[in-house]
Amino acid sequence: MKPSIALDLHRAAIRAAVLRRRAVNPRVFGSALRGEDREHSDLHLLADAPPSIMDTLERKSSASSGAAPKSNI
Repeated sequence: MKPSIALDLHRAAIRAAVLRRRAVNPRVFGSALRGEDREHSDLHLLADAPPSIMDTLERKSSASSGAAPKSNI
């Protein structure tokens, strides 16, 4: 399934998951936003998160989480 279709089907659940983690302003970027996504494309989401979430992601993952402060983007 293309990520843009999955996003349409699960938009409310994705938004709720973001808000449960005290992040705000979720938005899509990349191929799904441009309408160029394919079945195996990634879904790229960006949200404003408090620093504590980014710290937790880095501590608990064995790889880089991809989390960055808004000022770095």
